[in-house]
Amino acid sequence: MCTGDVISFVSELQQKEFRDLSDRCLATLEHMYHILCRLNEIKCGMREKIRLLESSLHSTFEQAVEVEVESRLRQMKELTTVRAVAETQVCHKMVNFRLICMGKHSSVDVGSCCT
Repeated sequence: MCTGDVISFVSELQQKEFRDLSDRCLATLEHMYHILCRLNEIKCGMREKIRLLESSLHSTFEQAVEVEVESRLRQMKELTTVRAVAETQVCHKMVNFRLICMGKHSSVDVGSCCT
């Protein structure tokens, strides 16, 4: 083997090693690209799920507020009714007491204090 053959052999070996290394780098880059694409798909899916959960939570919260408001309004109406009944009963008792004390059943207007 002469020096030219050795140089040629070493050059071919270096070129082959460079091609092999280059092929491995390209394969690695392609694999990384596929991984990044898959991560992007997962990220988009997670965003959609989060959006749906936020929407559902907002809707559920609105429904809960509506139910609570309706319940409070119903309680207020019931309280108003109870208060009106109680006031009417107190008024009638006061009229009856006045009637008993005054001894005049006919001259006192029972409805005047209850309106």
